[in-house]
Amino acid sequence: MRKTIFIFSSLIFILTACNNSIDKEITEEKAKEIVINCHDSDVGEVDVISVVDKSEKYIIKWENDPLEEGTDSVNKTTGELKTIESSRGSCEWK
Repeated sequence: MRKTIFIFSSLIFILTACNNSIDKEITEEKAKEIVINCHDSDVGEVDVISVVDKSEKYIIKWENDPLEEGTDSVNKTTGELKTIESSRGSCEWK
């Protein structure tokens, strides 16, 4: 009986841990926020043009009229931003 309870408790613990790791994925809204924060400036506001949901990342096309435009990827697990293309160069965190 104790062994059955232990196995059942262990199974619940494992399933809960697996579900929590899935929930920690970056959302599309959070990915947009990361891109906007990276490229926002005093001169213009960043507009997200499109978002493509790939298996491990979001591909986000953006523009900051009249300054620049580009495409970034945001990793769904880590939130890491990588510049794919930009009319001005890569972004540095402030």
